[in-house]
Amino acid sequence: MEQQGAEPPQWRARVVAVVFVGGLAALLVYGLVAYLAKGSSGRAEAAAPADRSTRTVSQADFQEWPFSVGGGVLRCRQGAVTFTVAGGAEYGVNGTAKGLGYPEPIPIWVDDPELGQGVKISIGEVLDAGLVLC
Repeated sequence: MEQQGAEPPQWRARVVAVVFVGGLAALLVYGLVAYLAKGSSGRAEAAAPADRSTRTVSQADFQEWPFSVGGGVLRCRQGAVTFTVAGGAEYGVNGTAKGLGYPEPIPIWVDDPELGQGVKISIGEVLDAGLVLC
C-alpha cells in the first residue's frame, strides 16, 4: 500500500521552482540596477553635481528676458527650478518650486509691453533652460 503524502505532488515542485527562479531573477535585476546606479568610481553618486544643476544666466542668453534684473543663477533641485538674483533672493520658476515654498518672481517679473498692464513676459524660455538642469 502506497503511503499518501510521502512525495509532494508534481505541481508543488513546479510551484516551488517557479517561486525560486522568480525570486532569483528579482535579486539579479535589483543587483544590476544597484550596480548601474553606481558610477565608474564604484560609489553611489550624488543626485547631480552643482555644475550640472546650476547655471549662471543673463539677458543675453535668451531671446525674451522676463526679468528686470540683468541676470542670476538658474538652478534645479529635485525638479524645482529656481532663479536667484545677485542680492540672494531666490524665486520659484515652476510649480514644483512654488509648491516647495519658493516665492513667485513677481517683484522682478516684467510686464509684456505689447499685451498691456499686468500681463507678464513669458517665463517659458527660462523655465526650459532650468529643466535642462534637472
